Amino acid sequence: MLAGFQQQLSDDFQRTVERFLALQTMGTESARQDARALKQAVLSLPMPSAEALNGGLEILRTVDLRQALVRLPMPFLRLYGRLDGLVPRKIVPLLDDLWPESESILFDKAAHARLFPSRGLLRAAAGAEDAAGVIFFAAPW
Repeated sequence: MLAGFQQQLSDDFQRTVERFLALQTMGTESARQDARALKQAVLSLPMPSAEALNGGLEILRTVDLRQALVRLPMPFLRLYGRLDGLVPRKIVPLLDDLWPESESILFDKAAHARLFPSRGLLRAAAGAEDAAGVIFFAAPW
């Protein structure tokens, strides 16, 4: 998926950014409004170069931080959205096994971007007993 975005960035920059933003909110009850708000926020700022965006996508595509997190000396909380099109929910139990000292929460009505402004996020983070840090995953494993 990310390799496709890299190619499309050079073909049609604006359309690819819009498509990527729509993917962030796909499936939620307020997907259109959320995508529109994201688009407005992103497009109101100076656009990064295609080279910078491609570099970011390349990092997401190639860097695997799972082993580094195994060595993390503090407990952490992982938050997921059931409707996330970028981080599939099927990885949650796999990562639960990899990091048994961490906690995970799966939000039923959240997509990828919806986790960030969600009031549920704050309640979940506040209710996690031992979580000293919050980890957001944005890599499609």
